[in-house]
Amino acid sequence: MTVRLRHLRLRAETSTGPFGADIPLDVGLNVLRADNTTGKSTCLQGLLYALGLERMLSPRREIPLAYVMTSHLDDPGTGQRHPVLESAVWVELENSAGDVITVRRGVVTSTDRKLVSVFNGPLLTQPANHYRQRDYFVLDPGAAHREAGFHRMLAEFIGWRLPTVRRYDGSETTLYIETIFPLLYVEQKAGWSSLPAAFPTYFQIRDVGLRIPAQASHLFRSMPAGHSGGCRPPVPAQAGHPTERRMTLDSPCLGVPSCEPISGGTLWRLSDYPCEPRARFSV
Repeated sequence: MTVRLRHLRLRAETSTGPFGADIPLDVGLNVLRADNTTGKSTCLQGLLYALGLERMLSPRREIPLAYVMTSHLDDPGTGQRHPVLESAVWVELENSAGDVITVRRGVVTSTDRKLVSVFNGPLLTQPANHYRQRDYFVLDPGAAHREAGFHRMLAEFIGWRLPTVRRYDGSETTLYIETIFPLLYVEQKAGWSSLPAAFPTYFQIRDVGLRIPAQASHLFRSMPAGHSGGCRPPVPAQAGHPTERRMTLDSPCLGVPSCEPISGGTLWRLSDYPCEPRARFSV
C-alpha cells in the first residue's frame, strides 16, 4: 500500500514557446541539488499542488508556486521577460500493484484550477494518445469521499482505507489526506524544530495532533515487510546553507551513487543511495 513518484513535469507556455523542467525519479532516495533560486522549492511545491495538497501548508486557497508558473519568467539567454499564458504541473505515480497514473493540474488555465485530470497510464514516460482520461475535483467539500473527489481516488489508488474521525462538533468525517501528508513532507519555511511542523486544523478534527500520527501509523504498518515505501520525495539542499553540511552523506560507507544532470545541467538527480544510510550524517 505505497505510492512511488516516477516523474514530475512543470510547464509554462509563453509567446516564445514553452519553458519548464522534467524530473525523472528513481526508486530510493532522490536528491535535487542546485543553486539558490533555481527552482528546487518550486518543484516540490508543484508536487503538492498537482495532488491538491496545498492547503496542508495554509488554509488560504493560494497557489503555492513561484511567479515563473503564475505570472512571468525571465529568459536567462536573452534577459527578456515573458508573460505566462498557460501553465500546468504533471506527476506520474505508481502504486504497489504496479498500476500507473498521470495527474495533471492547471495553474494558469482557462478551466477551473480545482479540476484535476487523471490519465490511466504513464503519459510522461511513455507518451501515447490511448490513455483514458477522467477529471476529478479538489478543495471543494466532498473531495475526500465523493466518487468524483480526487483525494478519494488517490487514497484508493494508494490502497489506503481512510478511517472515520470525530470533529469538534461531534460529527464524523473521513480522515483527510491533507492531514496525513505533513508526516511525509517537511516544509522548509516552517522550520525544522519539530517533525511534522504542523497539522492543518481547519478541518476541525478533534485532537488532530494526537490522532493523525496514530491513524497514519496504522496505514503505514500495512505496507509489505521490508518495503521501503517506494520513491521518497526529493530533498532540497541549499548550497552554502548549514543544513547542507548536516545532510552530507558519508559516501565511503555508502558506496558511490550514480549522478546525472537534468534540465541543462542545473539540476542533478542522484540515485542508488540506500534508503537507510549505514552511517551517520556528517556534521
